[in-house]
Amino acid sequence: MWADWWGAVGNDSTDSLAGIQAAIDSAATNTTSNSTPRTILLQGVYRISGQIVWTNGTSRPDSIVLRGVGSLSDSSTLNTFGRAEIFWNGGVAADSAMILINGNALSGRIENLKLDANSQAGFNVRFKSASGGVQIVVNGWHIYNCDFLNATAAGLSWGPYTAATGTHDADAANTIVERCDFRGTPQSVV
Repeated sequence: MWADWWGAVGNDSTDSLAGIQAAIDSAATNTTSNSTPRTILLQGVYRISGQIVWTNGTSRPDSIVLRGVGSLSDSSTLNTFGRAEIFWNGGVAADSAMILINGNALSGRIENLKLDANSQAGFNVRFKSASGGVQIVVNGWHIYNCDFLNATAAGLSWGPYTAATGTHDADAANTIVERCDFRGTPQSVV
């Protein structure tokens, strides 16, 4: 399914937060086959004014794939084939993430995306406890061929992160991050 079906527009100017969020919410509540990944496709440059939230609750956010497709290419990175871009346009928000996976999450995928925090959002992707202070389980995730750019804290964070102590609180078992590039962030992965 395409995020554009829910109103996201990859034209590098329209705020696509509501459309991408609606696509993720729809995929998470699709219970026709919990063993089949539900893929959300993005093509173009999507601007967002706030966090995209992948929530674990009564619906199953597991097995959702957020995948960029298309013709974007940046020869200055390790990843030279096409992918889509999500660009933070939400103002300074040091504790915010472009994509927040909220609570336990199993077997998700984020692929072929350029995530630019615009030196304003704290994180490109962050796994966090929905209730705060509780260890979360992040198991079987695959993050592939992504550029994590210009986050003010870190490109990828496993759970709640405290800058003063450098600690996080997630069990990230069997999770693979490969062919990803981290630029303009003080820390790549925390």
